[in-house]
Amino acid sequence: HKDRFAVEKFYIDACVKNPDNWILRSDAGMLFVVPPLNPADQKLYANRAVHWFDDAQRVAKRTCSPELAAQIVKQISEISSRLALEAGFLEVADELLQKQFNDKASPLAVRRGAAQDWLNARSLLIVERLQKRVDEHKQARGSYPADLSAIFKSFEGDSIVKDQDAFGFKIRYDAAKGKVSSRGVNAIKAFNASIVVNAHIDMYVQHLGRAPADLDELQLFLWKIYVPPNYLPTKPVIDALGADLNVKMSPLGTQWFYDRTTRKVMLPSD
Repeated sequence: HKDRFAVEKFYIDACVKNPDNWILRSDAGMLFVVPPLNPADQKLYANRAVHWFDDAQRVAKRTCSPELAAQIVKQISEISSRLALEAGFLEVADELLQKQFNDKASPLAVRRGAAQDWLNARSLLIVERLQKRVDEHKQARGSYPADLSAIFKSFEGDSIVKDQDAFGFKIRYDAAKGKVSSRGVNAIKAFNASIVVNAHIDMYVQHLGRAPADLDELQLFLWKIYVPPNYLPTKPVIDALGADLNVKMSPLGTQWFYDRTTRKVMLPSD
């Protein structure tokens, strides 16, 4: 962690001395593309990378030929969009990804990947804006709204916020908790989480020579192996299971179905 920021100081000094060098700025951004050892630092790293890449694009547009600048911006944008999504810069991610999947000059695989990421980014942006209104209602009136009807009405004419997420599912709202969510986003999380849970079932079998009797046993196993600071869960594990490493509850809000015979959890029917 400290080493990367020490190297960044070198790039800061170099960029001050070379104000027209976009490559230095791009290289500085690449410092923070590799995930940190501590997943808690991921947002900070993504933030720094996006900052440097934005600066690189700005300098390239000012100093390079229009053709070269366009190529540089395109390459950097493909990295920046995903980092912006990781850092929670949803408006930036939404805009960049939309441009990428509409770019007919890009390979089809790149456009498909951008389209999939855009569905996620747009859905999260819708949820973020709705959640903000819900929280404002709670702060102003002391309670959460009973439903989202009035909030949806306040967004009439908005080009982004609808009563559906980008996947076409109705926006979900838990009035008791004041929580807005996207079923499409949670379905993707559930699919990814099932892969992570099943991988840890395999790890359990390798360590103990048998499948866990139930997910309670698997839960205890995870809490025993992930003991900081010696052994920390990776960012994909935390993204899939949450900070508490919950292997019993799916991102859809329902418990997994665990089949001990196949040693797999199944996606909830919801």
